[in-house]
Parts: sequence; C-alpha cells; structure tokens
Amino acid sequence: MGYQERGTSPWVYIGIGCLAAVLLLVAVVVGVGYVGYRTVRGTLESMEDPVARADAAMRILGADELPDGYYPMVGMSIPFIFQTAILSDQPPDETGGVPGFRERGFIYVKTLRIGEQEQELRDFFDGKIEDPEALREFSIDLDVEEMLGRGTFEEDDRTLRWAAYRGEVAADQPGGGPREGRRGGRQRQQGLNALVLIECPNDERLRFGIWFGPDPDPEAQAGSPALLGTPADSAAIQAFMSHFDVCK
Repeated sequence: MGYQERGTSPWVYIGIGCLAAVLLLVAVVVGVGYVGYRTVRGTLESMEDPVARADAAMRILGADELPDGYYPMVGMSIPFIFQTAILSDQPPDETGGVPGFRERGFIYVKTLRIGEQEQELRDFFDGKIEDPEALREFSIDLDVEEMLGRGTFEEDDRTLRWAAYRGEVAADQPGGGPREGRRGGRQRQQGLNALVLIECPNDERLRFGIWFGPDPDPEAQAGSPALLGTPADSAAIQAFMSHFDVCK
C-alpha cells in the first residue's frame, strides 16, 4: 500500500513537482524576457521611424485616418497589459521625430483595470470628485480650474463619458523627438481639456483619452459660441472621437 510498497519515496514526486515548477518559472521568465525585449526593441524602432510610429498609433486607436492637423507622436504596446497612443499638432521634423506639442494633442491609454481606477474616473464624470488621482498612475495630472460640462454619448458599439474643463494637463512625454535639446520630459499644456472614458461592450479593459487645446477666450462661459469646435464643445468632442474605433 502507498508509496512504500512501490519502493518510491513520496519525496521523489515532490521533487519532480518542484523541478517542474522551476522549469515552468524559467520558461515564463525567458518568455517574458523575450517578449519584453521584442516590445522594447519594437517601441524604440517605431519611435525613430515615422512610418512605423504612425502604423502603431493608428492600430492602437483603430483609426483609418487621423483628425486634420494631428500627427502620431507615440504608439506603444505591452501585449495584454498596456497600450498608449499620443497625437501632436506638430509634424515630424527632419529627424523623423515629433517635437512635443505646440497647442493641441491627444493622449489615449488602454490598460487592465486595477483596483478602483474605473470607479474613481466614473466619480469624476459624475461630479463626485474633482481630482481623479487614478490618472497619476499613468503619469498624467489634471489641474481643474473650472468645469465646463459633463455628459454621455450612447453610440452603437460603445459609450463615451466626457468631462470638459479649463485648466492644465501634464503628462510625461516618452521620447518622440528632440525638444529644446532633449528627449522626453514633462509636458504641460494650459487651456481647454476633455477627459473621455470609453466603455466597450463585454470588455474588461480600462480605456480613456484626453483631448486638449488652447482656450480662445478665458472669460467665455460653458456653451459660449467662442468655445465651439474646442475640447469644451460636446459636439466637437464626439466628432473628434469618431475618428477612433478602439473597441474593435
């Protein structure tokens, strides 16, 4: 009966199990390392190559074409975990890089839901909080000076929750070209900003975007004709987001 009758110690089986676990761990580490290496190499190549960068950004955004006056600055993916695409209003320079933003831009992030990130963003759109700290996990800071509107667009294949405000958005710029003699750095833009939460059917990913631009009239109230076509205009927000099909 038992292992002793077969002449085999149970420690042998335990040892085999441990060895299998170690081999599996090694395989995972090697696999993750290989994927990570390929991801980093591919990201660096796309940052330097305007065509590869455009392809990556368009793929992440699900876009056939970009809004007029916008150019891909970053398109980066970590398989199954994280994606980001950044658009700038500056075209590639002679080196092929995009030197930051002039006045306008768009930042898109897709990631796994972690903790209460989505609920915190929902609270921001519902007006329960004014500072969604969850964005800081993605190196994005909002400085809300004046809320200009909130709302929801119910579309056929997605729901867009939006909140427009007057203030500042600050984000890390992961390369993309030289700016004042350096790469990367912290980009700060003061003006009008629209934060959009994108909800796709039957999906467990967190998707959001920030569209920002200049403020044509700092004294204009919400709904003023002076703000038409800006990130403070609900119709303009929906039209801008119509270029992207991130749910497909």
